[in-house]
Amino acid sequence: MSVNQIMKMFNVGKTQVYEILKKKTEILMWWENCASGKIKRELKKTANKDVNEIVWEWFVSVRAKNHHVSGPVVEEYAKKVAHKLGKTEFKTSNGWLESFHKRHQIVFNEICG
Repeated sequence: MSVNQIMKMFNVGKTQVYEILKKKTEILMWWENCASGKIKRELKKTANKDVNEIVWEWFVSVRAKNHHVSGPVVEEYAKKVAHKLGKTEFKTSNGWLESFHKRHQIVFNEICG
């Protein structure tokens, strides 16, 4: 499979594909350790999983179009989504945004190109 095909299939950039290929051995070793039970790690469950999933899908689609997305923009969109879903108890905060970043390994850097 070519790099371009992988980019399109997984909706990722060229740099990400090359980084994964470069770290292939490390990734496979880590995967084998996890599968054999040597490393146990559960993903942290969130109370607002549906809101987080919708915001993540939106974030990926916006970034795929090379649009800039800042933290406050993500928070505002999350509030709108929560409101539409009837989640009146949902509140965004710096903690929520930081958790969202960590969960999806997001780094807000400048866009090149």
